[in-house]
Amino acid sequence: MTDKKLGHTLAYQLALWCINDAQLYRSMAKSIIYNYAVKMVKGIYDPKKAIVGWVNLVEEGLRTFRTKNTKYLYTRVDKETKVTAARIIEEYYKNELEEKALQLYDLKKKGKAWQRRPD
Repeated sequence: MTDKKLGHTLAYQLALWCINDAQLYRSMAKSIIYNYAVKMVKGIYDPKKAIVGWVNLVEEGLRTFRTKNTKYLYTRVDKETKVTAARIIEEYYKNELEEKALQLYDLKKKGKAWQRRPD
């Protein structure tokens, strides 16, 4: 298998791992979604810069991924693979992000506190 194909396969597996890890969702993904939803409501959301948050999620997921998948224990994961996995995750959570932004926008429109995290 070529390095590029291995990188794409690893990125896909890593993205699925991060999406299906409940602890990772509670500890990081929900916060990222909320923060980006606030930025969307404020009008300062930049998708190119937003990938950084998703890459941080991938790096955290990579730690637990390596412990369960010993085949990748010593495999070096390059930046391109992490960004590819982050883009897959970003696409997966896109609807949830837009839904949260709409909820916050409705709260802002009603004049209620919308920047404080309710949950």
